[in-house]
Amino acid sequence: MSYPKNQNLDNAPIHQKKNKKKETPRHRSKKTKQETIEVLTRKILQQKQEINKYVERVKGFEDLHKKLKKLHKKETEGLKNHVERRLNALEHSNEIRNQIVLEKRKLQIENKNLQKEINELRTEKLEIELTNTRLENQIKKLKRSARKLSQGKPTKQIFEDETIQFIGSRKRNLVTRKNNVKKKSLRYDQTKTISIISSPLPKLQNSEFKKRSKNPLRDKNRRNKNMKKIKAKKKKRRISNELNTFTRIPKDKLLTRRQTINFSKIAKKNAKKNENKNANKNHWFKRFKNKKKIYKTLRFDQKNQENILPNKDFI
Repeated sequence: MSYPKNQNLDNAPIHQKKNKKKETPRHRSKKTKQETIEVLTRKILQQKQEINKYVERVKGFEDLHKKLKKLHKKETEGLKNHVERRLNALEHSNEIRNQIVLEKRKLQIENKNLQKEINELRTEKLEIELTNTRLENQIKKLKRSARKLSQGKPTKQIFEDETIQFIGSRKRNLVTRKNNVKKKSLRYDQTKTISIISSPLPKLQNSEFKKRSKNPLRDKNRRNKNMKKIKAKKKKRRISNELNTFTRIPKDKLLTRRQTINFSKIAKKNAKKNENKNANKNHWFKRFKNKKKIYKTLRFDQKNQENILPNKDFI
């Protein structure tokens, strides 16, 4: 270990102690008694002057301290008054805030109730509109049948019954419908009048109230997206089947539809894994049992005249 120069060399090794030089005492000039007394008197006078300066400064500090105490008292009284005023104002403002919050909550509850009423009214309006359109269609059909009767042509039979309505066109085959179940169709005779028996007016459902999108292009895009998803699922299934035939990959670790597949690489990896497994199971020599490699690697020893197998490291 190398010790620094200024450090004490008591605990240092021997070779450093030997090289230690002896300190020579400095030469001091001899002074007389009078000279030393004069020097000391000067120093004492200087110290006295400094002490006097400090004393004057301390007196000044005491005066300042008294003045500051008076000011501090005035300030504290003023601050107390200010704080009291501020607290009173805050209490008043908090009361006002609480009132505002309560009023806001009341308004929110009223708004929710109003929205419910509006939704109910909308549903009623839609029901009325649907019934109106149906009634208008019936009126048109009645007018048409009246016109045909006046001309002497055959018309549809329309019976006023609560459970059954007779609706249909003249050129269609006669089809009986009850509770949305289709029955056998009857052939049409031109001489007879045609009637299609249908179930009573169905109950309104939520799907009828929903507005259909007026943008046909949006519907088309939606359809295309769904088709793409279905195609991707089919492709994934196909890939999984191919992978299961070629390689042994678990179904959890199958590739996603966006990843490309290189079957040759996967097959090579699996082949290497199988080789390593067999190598661990069997002896190292059995890998090259039926191959010509082993004869190339054999060395011939002339002294012993025997075939000596190489070490594992050489293969």
